[in-house]
Amino acid sequence: MSTLVRCLKTLAVATVALGLLAGCKTTNQPKPTTSSAPSTTATVPATPTTPTRALLPGQPVRVALLLPLSGRAQPAGEALLNAAQLALFDVGDNTLELIVKDTGDTNEGAAAAMNAAIGEGAQLVLGPLFGSQIEAVTPIAKAANINIISFSNDETRADDANVFIMGLSPRAQAERIVGYAVSHGMTQVAVIAPNTQFGLESLAGAQAAASANGGGVVASVLYDTNKVDLSEEVKQLGNGFSAVLAPDAAKRMIGLAPLLAYYDIDPAKVKYLGSSLWDDPLVGTEPNLIGAWFPAASPAPWELFKERYMQAYGAEPLRIGSLGYDGVALAATLVSNARAGRATEATSTPGQWIGLDRNSIAAPSGFAGVDGIFRFRPDGRVERGLAILEVQRDLFPIVEDSPAAFQPLTN
Repeated sequence: MSTLVRCLKTLAVATVALGLLAGCKTTNQPKPTTSSAPSTTATVPATPTTPTRALLPGQPVRVALLLPLSGRAQPAGEALLNAAQLALFDVGDNTLELIVKDTGDTNEGAAAAMNAAIGEGAQLVLGPLFGSQIEAVTPIAKAANINIISFSNDETRADDANVFIMGLSPRAQAERIVGYAVSHGMTQVAVIAPNTQFGLESLAGAQAAASANGGGVVASVLYDTNKVDLSEEVKQLGNGFSAVLAPDAAKRMIGLAPLLAYYDIDPAKVKYLGSSLWDDPLVGTEPNLIGAWFPAASPAPWELFKERYMQAYGAEPLRIGSLGYDGVALAATLVSNARAGRATEATSTPGQWIGLDRNSIAAPSGFAGVDGIFRFRPDGRVERGLAILEVQRDLFPIVEDSPAAFQPLTN
């Protein structure tokens, strides 16, 4: 049984898991090696010369966590760190060590954190959170011939060398929800989205999914996120479509949904579609969004994880925390596979740690985590199995559950 699946089974046996954590809190959990990144100029370590590197029995495996533990995203960084430590506790592998480094908000901070982690023997990197920081740490990781699994959702930063993107991208969300709608007869789709990278990727995903399923995007409008009244943008959409994708956050949708209905985009005739940003109780308070669909991870594993996290830390986790848990559990799974002989020199990427190498990370069968099944494609982008949820007043019932397994990869 894989370590990642074992961790999820631990989550499923909620009462036992809670019993383990209730009496120990964070003080009895495994402590990662923690130190702040030095404020020095980034340097690139020399490229390792060892052709292949095996994980020996009992040998410590050091996984770097590059997180914003200071600055504007500190709460997100702390949630990721807490969840990572929770996963380390569940894994129970005393050879797995976390090297925690603070990236702060800047690219310079990320580069310094990366250099410090490499200096302490990091063999795999989880993080950073910001897409902009990936550019700063990539050359350092490439020189050390180790891989980066970033928590960012900016899949434009992924590559076919050593950078993987773990966050749920807006393009993938749009592809899932629009593909589902078009395959159920809503072949003419409109898109109204923010004029940001998020909105542009959402539009691209909608266009790709509609075309692949025999439909099309017949109207699209991108709006200024600083603009309050979007009446003109809504009027530009016109009519003549059977579904409209509006992937913005709940607070925006509370104002946008009534406008759509006012300008004859009737939710009784046109299916409103959203993104995982709609996974917010506020969405259910808007009458025009009742019956709308949006993509998200299946709720049950998250609810179990949330209970365990609250028992351990006394507060609800931020939604991003699941990535910290799944990242560490993934690292443990890779190590376990290598030590069990499921990753060998013959199947691994030359020059990289066997089991922590690119080929092992991009296993076509994928992995299962708190956010459902996921796998990394050869280009470094993540593919996730998402459910389709429906907006109701007090709950979001599942319209179609997430898949249990992936289809074979195709070119």
